[in-house]
Amino acid sequence: MNWTIKYRAHRGLKGWERGLAALVVCLALFLFFQLTIPYHFYHREQTSLFLWAWSDWMPWLMAPGALAEWMGRCLTQFYYYELMGPLIVALLLTAWGAGVLTLTRSYLKRWSWLLAAALLLWEAGRCCVLSYPLSGTVALTGWVWSLCGLRALWRRRSDHPLLSALLLFILLIGSGLAWGSGSWHVMSGRPDRALERTLAIDCDYYFGRHQRLYPLLEEEQREGNVQMAAYYSYLLHASEGTLPQHLMTHYRAGEKGLFLPVDPSSSYFTIYAANEVWFSLGDYTMAEHAAMLGMIFSPSHGSGRALKRLAEINLIQGDEAAAMKYLRMLSHTIPYRRWARQRMTNSRTEAVELWLTQRRQALPAGDTLRLGNDIPTSLRHLLQSTQSDYLRQMQLDYLLCYDLMRKDVRGFGRDYLAYCGAKTPTGIYAEGMMIYLSMEPEAIQNPQVAGWQLNERKLAQFRDYTERYKAGQGMDSELQTRYGDTYWFYFHFAQRKGGNDEN
Repeated sequence: MNWTIKYRAHRGLKGWERGLAALVVCLALFLFFQLTIPYHFYHREQTSLFLWAWSDWMPWLMAPGALAEWMGRCLTQFYYYELMGPLIVALLLTAWGAGVLTLTRSYLKRWSWLLAAALLLWEAGRCCVLSYPLSGTVALTGWVWSLCGLRALWRRRSDHPLLSALLLFILLIGSGLAWGSGSWHVMSGRPDRALERTLAIDCDYYFGRHQRLYPLLEEEQREGNVQMAAYYSYLLHASEGTLPQHLMTHYRAGEKGLFLPVDPSSSYFTIYAANEVWFSLGDYTMAEHAAMLGMIFSPSHGSGRALKRLAEINLIQGDEAAAMKYLRMLSHTIPYRRWARQRMTNSRTEAVELWLTQRRQALPAGDTLRLGNDIPTSLRHLLQSTQSDYLRQMQLDYLLCYDLMRKDVRGFGRDYLAYCGAKTPTGIYAEGMMIYLSMEPEAIQNPQVAGWQLNERKLAQFRDYTERYKAGQGMDSELQTRYGDTYWFYFHFAQRKGGNDEN
């Protein structure tokens, strides 16, 4: 019996036992990635691009690690499909662990299991880091199995040791060219739940899974990136025509919750996400600018998602040549091939034609010069040319809410009078207009204002708030309890992170 145990320890598990162990490890890894960071994989696919075209492979085909890079990019495109990202990484990691075990078993005996488990967990940690490419895992897996093959060849060498050594040397050089040196800019890692929440919000909005967004946005508001949560919350509410009713829900983000900044301090992620609101509002120039910059500054300087957006923008603007350039590129991919072909010049579907007709209603009738960060001018220009009632209401809400969040009450008053006319303001618009009229009492003589029927209860609340504020009741008093969710309170007490008033 003791001899049998020693023999089994030396020889290892049987074939079916090793297969079962590999299956259990693979399943455990799949569940780990699927339950912790599934949106990391979607984001990696969206910020990379793999084309089935010779011209795309040529620049790096002869560089060291060409096969690892090619396989990594090729497999990453399948992250687009649900469950495929965790499955691909789980299979590769299982192959990596099995290769380490196979390579070291005859030297370390039972300790080879411990080493294989430790290295597998280490590589799994690195795979949790957003910037770690799949080619890094492919390179390690390729190297370990190449070394296993070279060792097997060496053990079966012929009577010509010099010839065998030369052959092994050539194969070793070939392995180096195929697998390269791997990716070592990430030495360790673990799941980043805060980042995963942000990626989940962005990806679910992109996939149109808006019902999933509301609980995610509430969690992000409590736990993480308030600005990103506010941005997508406002965008969803604006698309439903309810932005003014929810404006104070995320007022800590200020005006940057309405429009993400595109500047040198912004990450490629926020720069690209900034295009979503501009595209929804119909400012395709600003949307194109943000999408292009986001793609350029992304890790691989390519993005199927960005190319889709650029193709859409150029189709709307009528630039067929530019649109076809992007569509031809996407037609050489697996995930986006069908989408691209449905939008090409001679094969557009009726649904695509209808969508283009609706979107072109927002195209400006004339040109205007403005600074890239002059958001109010951009929105006013859109309002002057948009023919779609739906888009016009969304643009108007964003303009008025942006004025309010910047505490530009005078600008808000002028914009409201210019675009809403005799329509009586309600809700937060009424609260902002009351402050405006107190600043500009002569505006009360405006015939449009004279015809308003402001809510008497709201007027009484404004008078009560004003009296309490002048009496010196601050944020920690009954004033906040009564009026903390009003624009009046925001106007007087909301501050930037540095503590300076937003005015």
